[in-house]
Amino acid sequence: MQQEDDLRGLGQTMQFMRGISLLFVLVHLYWYCHDWFAQQG
Repeated sequence: MQQEDDLRGLGQTMQFMRGISLLFVLVHLYWYCHDWFAQQG
């Protein structure tokens, strides 16, 4: 039972980290490609 709880917690942590990393990628693209996005309209 304890091992199942640990695995469930690890899965939730991995989903949280995946979401945070996606957010960082989007912010990075916006920050460094803002001029290109502005030219495209």
